[in-house]
Amino acid sequence: MKRLLSWILTLFVAFAFVGCSSIPTPTETFQSDVEKVKKQSKEDLVKELTDDDVFGALIQEDPDNLFKKVMDFDYEIKDEKIAEDEKSAELTVEITTYPFGDQLKVALTNLFMQALSGEIDTEDEDQITKMVYDELKKPEEKTYKKEVKISYKRTDDGWKTDLANNEEFMDAVMGGMYTTVNEMNEMWGTEDSE
Repeated sequence: MKRLLSWILTLFVAFAFVGCSSIPTPTETFQSDVEKVKKQSKEDLVKELTDDDVFGALIQEDPDNLFKKVMDFDYEIKDEKIAEDEKSAELTVEITTYPFGDQLKVALTNLFMQALSGEIDTEDEDQITKMVYDELKKPEEKTYKKEVKISYKRTDDGWKTDLANNEEFMDAVMGGMYTTVNEMNEMWGTEDSE
């Protein structure tokens, strides 16, 4: 589970590196930033993020290329509102992707049931990680949709936002996984470790 959360963190950091652009409109800035991230390979992205071996190890542990599936989200810009003073703007974007949050619930439920029955070794982190990854890669269709708001500020360099710190956006890209993790934390009475 720690590996999965570290893997999710990798995606958050990826969006942190594309918050800058000098494209004239917030819509064009968003499109450019998102497409840059979607086109990067896992390996190139991790090289940019850190020299730490943890992220390199996560890439090696993704033989079925779940990362590629996560990055295969679609988006539609529904609305762009620029303030009268032209110093701020807000985009409404609909994200469509695979229902990773629902699959994570299934994986954790199965994991819990198999642990209770003794079918799996709860100390075997590799087995647990494989079980979760296998469940997450099952969806064949993009059935998860979420509309999110993205705020922009105008600077001398163009429109800026911080997609990596927009929890609503990141949750949408991850198909509701962030919501699922928060729900599980609330259910189990654990705190979110930010």
